[in-house]
Formats: sequence, C-alpha cells, structure tokens
Amino acid sequence: RKVFSLLILLGAALSALATASVLALSEPLSAALGAEAETRDLSLLYLGTLAPFFVAFILSFIMEQAMRNDGKAGLAGAIMAASAVLNIVLDYVFLFRLDLGIRGAAMASGMSMSTAATAYLLYFSTAGIRARRGRKGLSFVRPTWHLETVQATITNGSSELFSALALGVVTLFFNRSLMSHSGAVGV
Repeated sequence: RKVFSLLILLGAALSALATASVLALSEPLSAALGAEAETRDLSLLYLGTLAPFFVAFILSFIMEQAMRNDGKAGLAGAIMAASAVLNIVLDYVFLFRLDLGIRGAAMASGMSMSTAATAYLLYFSTAGIRARRGRKGLSFVRPTWHLETVQATITNGSSELFSALALGVVTLFFNRSLMSHSGAVGV
C-alpha cells in the first residue's frame, strides 16, 4: 500500500511536470517532430488541449494495472472499456455535433481518461475503508519514500518505457510517410 501510494504521487508529479514542459516547449517540440505549416497549428492546438489531461492519463494507467494486481481485472477492464466508449461518444459529439475539430478530439480523449481516473481513484479511496474492515488489498495510505523502491520501479518500468517510445517512433515515421504521400489530409 505504501509503495502503491508512493507510485501514485510520483506518477502525478511527473505527469504534472510533463504537462508544464509540453506546454512550455510545444512549439519547438512540434518543429523537432517535423510538423509543417499545414499541421503545425493543428498539432499545437491538439497538444495544448490534451496536455492538461496528462495527469489523468498517467494515473489511469498506473491504477488500471494496480486494480488488476488487486484481483479486480474484470472491473479494471470494464472501466477502460467504458472510457473507450465514452471517448467514441464524445468524439462524435465534439467533432460532428459541436464542430470543435481537433480541439474536440483532444477534449474527448482527455475527458474520457479523466473519467476512468476518477473511477479508479474512487475504487482505491473506498478500498481504504474496506481495508479498515479487514479486507486485504491495495488502498491509499501515507507513502514512505525509499530510493530503492523508486530505483526498482524505474528498472521494472523501463521495458514499458521503451515499448511506448518505440510506438511513438513508429507513429512518427508513419505520419511522415502519410504526409509525403497524402499531405495533411492523410495525417
């Protein structure tokens, strides 16, 4: 429980730092990733709209895995499925009904992931109540800082980091290929 609570705090802090960094550096980042005139403004709009939701994204990912490890894989899957359906519905509403364009797409993603994060937070918050009644499992407690725990987490999570980076690189090259063949409309 202490390790779980520490990881939640670290995840929130790092994703808040990522939010601030992306917002401050979005223009040079967009240029470095190859955004051209047609896509630059759209990418900045999308990134600027999505960045405030980074904390919800990271906390959702951490708590989904924690819930699975807590023996509630079905509930974790149901929350993620509901979040995906909500994202689809909000995409439709924001893109086609409200004509919000790419900002609406980012809002839909952020809002649906925030809903998932809220559901996970409620689960683990009420798990503390259940824990006081004798239930074993994860819940929020006062974390304790141990450098060894953080180092082990970084080591263990590095494979996931490299998988995510690889996906990002593949997506970057895929988008560049689409740009060269179909232009901004293709992307």
